[in-house]
Amino acid sequence: MLGGTAIASETAHTHVVATTADKAGAYTCTVTKNTQVSDASDAFNLAAVVAKPTISSTGSEVSSGGAALSLTCASASDPQNGGTYEWYTGTTQVTGQAGHIYALSVTDNANVADVTCKVTVSGVQSVSSDPKSITVLKHCTKPTVASGALSPNTATITHTSTYTVTCDTGLKVVGSATITCTDGSLSTLTQCLELTVTGATNAYSLNGADLIVTCNYAGSLTPTGVVWHHRTSSTALAAVANEIILTPGTFASNAQAASITIKNANAQDDAGNYKCGFEFSNTATIEHTTATSVRSIKIVDSSNVDVTSQTVTTGSVTVTCVVTADTNPDFINWYSVVGSTKTAVDVTSGSPVKTSASNSVTYSVATTFTNVAEGTYMCEADYKDKNNPTDNVSFVVGSISSTPCTFAQIGSTGTLTCTLGASSAGKSVTFTQTGGSPVAGTLAAYDSANKQHVGTLAVSMADVSKAGTYTCTFVMSTDATVETTVSLSTADAAISSSDASSNAINKFESDTASFTCTITTGAVSVQWMKGTTALASTAYSVSSDVRNAANLITSEIISMPITSSSDGSYFCQGTYYTDDCSTPQTFKSSTSIAVTHVAKVATLTSSGAIVSGAAYSFTCQVANPSKNAADGSFKWYYGTSVIAGTGAVYSSTGSKIYEGSFTKTSIESDAKLQSVYAITAVNSAPTETFKCVAVFGDISIESSAMSISLQEISEYPEAINAVAGAAVEVTCKAKGASKATITFTKSDNSAYANDGVTETEATSNGIVETTGVMRIANFASSHAAAVKCVATWGSTNTDKTFSIVEIGLGTIQTSSWAIVGQFAKLECSARTQLYKDTAHTTALTDASGAAITVSPQIVWLMKGSNNQFTEVSGSRYINGQSLTSGGVTTTSLTIKSITTADKGSEYKCRVDYTTDTAKKFYGTAAESSAITVNLFYVDSFAITSDRSYLYKGASATFSCKAFAAKAPTFKFMSQELDLSQSGTTFINQGTVSTVTADGNGGYSVTLTAKLSQNDNFQGINVECIATVDSSEEKKVVNMIYYKDCSVATPKYFLQTSPAFDPNLLLKTDVMDPDTGNRVITTTGCTSAGYYYGPNGFQKTTTCTKETGKFDNKLWTCYKLSGRRRRGIKNEEERIKMWEMLLNETEHQIQNFEEETEEANKFSKIHIMATVISSFMVVVAVATLLVRRKYKKVDSVEVME
Repeated sequence: MLGGTAIASETAHTHVVATTADKAGAYTCTVTKNTQVSDASDAFNLAAVVAKPTISSTGSEVSSGGAALSLTCASASDPQNGGTYEWYTGTTQVTGQAGHIYALSVTDNANVADVTCKVTVSGVQSVSSDPKSITVLKHCTKPTVASGALSPNTATITHTSTYTVTCDTGLKVVGSATITCTDGSLSTLTQCLELTVTGATNAYSLNGADLIVTCNYAGSLTPTGVVWHHRTSSTALAAVANEIILTPGTFASNAQAASITIKNANAQDDAGNYKCGFEFSNTATIEHTTATSVRSIKIVDSSNVDVTSQTVTTGSVTVTCVVTADTNPDFINWYSVVGSTKTAVDVTSGSPVKTSASNSVTYSVATTFTNVAEGTYMCEADYKDKNNPTDNVSFVVGSISSTPCTFAQIGSTGTLTCTLGASSAGKSVTFTQTGGSPVAGTLAAYDSANKQHVGTLAVSMADVSKAGTYTCTFVMSTDATVETTVSLSTADAAISSSDASSNAINKFESDTASFTCTITTGAVSVQWMKGTTALASTAYSVSSDVRNAANLITSEIISMPITSSSDGSYFCQGTYYTDDCSTPQTFKSSTSIAVTHVAKVATLTSSGAIVSGAAYSFTCQVANPSKNAADGSFKWYYGTSVIAGTGAVYSSTGSKIYEGSFTKTSIESDAKLQSVYAITAVNSAPTETFKCVAVFGDISIESSAMSISLQEISEYPEAINAVAGAAVEVTCKAKGASKATITFTKSDNSAYANDGVTETEATSNGIVETTGVMRIANFASSHAAAVKCVATWGSTNTDKTFSIVEIGLGTIQTSSWAIVGQFAKLECSARTQLYKDTAHTTALTDASGAAITVSPQIVWLMKGSNNQFTEVSGSRYINGQSLTSGGVTTTSLTIKSITTADKGSEYKCRVDYTTDTAKKFYGTAAESSAITVNLFYVDSFAITSDRSYLYKGASATFSCKAFAAKAPTFKFMSQELDLSQSGTTFINQGTVSTVTADGNGGYSVTLTAKLSQNDNFQGINVECIATVDSSEEKKVVNMIYYKDCSVATPKYFLQTSPAFDPNLLLKTDVMDPDTGNRVITTTGCTSAGYYYGPNGFQKTTTCTKETGKFDNKLWTCYKLSGRRRRGIKNEEERIKMWEMLLNETEHQIQNFEEETEEANKFSKIHIMATVISSFMVVVAVATLLVRRKYKKVDSVEVME
């Protein structure tokens, strides 16, 4: 129940109440059970509360002024909006507003404060809603845009409204073209600015070159970037290394230049339009388009291969000019090009062939040149825009020739040769044998004078397979080839002999030798040779001549008798030629046969000195051609008697003198047969000679007879050669029955100085050999002599004579002359030939007859600052090549880059000889005397006169001295004239003296000449030139001469007066020869009656050599007429004043004279008249003064 009234239909124990205002009140409940109703429960009071309302808007909560806006107040407690509503702004209730909707009329710039509402339902009022504020946005005033117009053309616009900007013609909108109003504020204003991008309309590039397109931006706005597009592509070009180079440039001074470079451009890919776009942060991109063309041209041969050089061997050539470009050319022109000059040529051209691609065209024209001349030719594609591509081709005219036939003997090398005739060198040459492969040949240096290039191939002729025809192919500089053929033929010969053993024949004289010549390929003829000499046909006989089917000799056998002149090397030589290769070719056998005649000579030797009672033997040797001991036999003779088979020797009376025996052996290595006759004991000296006879069949060979003695000098030197200072040993050996005493003397038996003789002895087979060694510790020139080695046995002796020879330094120069900046050459010579005699006339030779020499080392030494000589070193020293002539070796030292510091430097050469006892030579170091380096130069040159200076008209002496190896030729030159031949403006022709020498390399000469009277002289160069052979040195003097004060005439004040007499002056006149100054000082007059000036007055004038004039005028002595001498002291006081007037006048005259000389503008007569007039006035005034004040002075005569 509510308020005691039952609630209909509510019988459940739970009652749900809707929370509305009409449900407020006291609620009770009862319970009915079995019709029994309980008492009412205690009351539950339910109070009525209205829900808190909210405010919503029907328009924008943020609104522009003048817009309509509705606010709605709603509460959950009043869903039907039947309650009563109150509206408030802030704390003030809005009158007239009781409904739940509040309609506002918003004015411009008037904001609405916090708005709240309350609702009353069934007498219950809600709390206030949350406040809501309304913001009203401001209007915007129309702005001003320079050089542009705004739309709409209204004074203001509301919030969020816009103006649209349109710029004047030629200007760009910078920023947004729309200006927006936001709460009374406009967005950033737009600018209308002049922004331009310019560039070439067209650009051109040759194919393969760089294509460059440039755009130029001008404007005050800074670009943010540059983009490029090609043709119609919307994709911007990007930089690609070595292909596309983008250069954006830098913005400066309201300008920026950007470019794109297409590397290695071609028409197909790269021609067409290029668009550049300058981008900005607040305006549209500004663009410019350039149309580009890429044109190429090339010259190709018949194989469509590019050519820069074409070889012409037939006189005509056809090439094709191919143009690839954006469009076809108007014409194809050909020119001959020489340097920078091109000349049109007449050619025969075919019809053009044209093809098109997507972005380019190709235009081809074939052209034929007839009788083409060698040179460079240009093909030019002619376009109206004159962007004409060109290409050049060089025509090289070539020919080839060869040596058609070449012959080479088997085992040798044959050289094939062919020659290219062309204006430039060939690249390579090959030779191809028929059926073979090409082989690279060798190119010689190109002969530019004859325009020839020679190619060769060396063919090693191992056998006949290398013979045949070869094709020579030259590759020219243009890579073209030319060919020709060459023929290579061969042959061989071999010599043999049935008499030869190992290619050698040994036969006794008068025997016969047989030779066979075998020809491999045959020969037209055969020539037999001994060494380099052809054998005469009478020297042999042909025993066999074998020929082949071509009638060529393949074998020839000859027989030749052996004589004493038969020794030598023999070979056969064939001659070969054919009809095609008609030049005879000779070839000799690759081996030869040595023929040695065996002389019928027997050599007899003995076993040495005879020792009484000892055994003794003789050996007999004879040549044995067969090396067979059974081929020969021996007979021995004592005197004329044959020694019996037992070997016993008998005297003429039949008594036995010696017992002996025979042996015979064969020495095969030397092809000799030997017999030894040995005597058992020699008890007395033989009185006859011994000899042997060798018997070969009917040939007998007899030795010379031999006599023997009981003692001998068995060994001594043929000669001793030594260097001064060397330690020398001389060995002499003697054989006898006992020891000998060995001494050494000069050949005339006088004493020979030495440092002692050492003797040793050795006994063998009863023979005593004594060895004496003489020592010389320090060999000197005095030791060089003919010397005897003397061996003495008791009262008997024997000797042998030989020479001890000095060798060493040859002729050494004492000095070397050189020129500064050039080189000095020093020479040193030393003997290298050993001699038999002290006069060096007979050379010492070995067993073969060759001269015996030594090889010393020559070292150059230089004197240092410590006065010691040390070995030279450094790049300025060049050791010359040693040259040997006449047994003397000479070497040189070249000193480069001579300076004045080299003057007087000293050098030596040291020759280091090494001892060689086998050659009986004893060496040491031999050092030369000092060689001084002297300089060829002009030492001094001076010009003098009789004074300490030169002056005009003086007699001058030009003195010149030079140092040289010999007297130089001197010249004195001035103004390119020889002063001994002619004069100059300032110097008269002079006389040259004889050249004199000082003995120390100095040579002097003088020229005596008179100086001219020329006053305008300011100085001139005079040269002294010394010449030796082709070398020239000189020294230059700048000559200055002065004027001569000795002839100057002094000037005097009033010197034209009739009373003037210079001789009346008391003066000194001094001429100084050192300074050239002349000074004249006057002190008075020498005679009474003449007046000079006040007491003690002096006047001086000076002349200098620079001017030649006196610097001022002297006082004169002038006459005082008509006055008495007394009272002169008072007169002088007055005259003093008068003199000052005169002096002032004199200076005035002098100044006028000087001005007249310098300016030369006035007539002297006019000037003098003016001065005289002025002067006479002064004189008259002075005269009056004197007469008025001093009556005693009758007159003063002053005349000029």
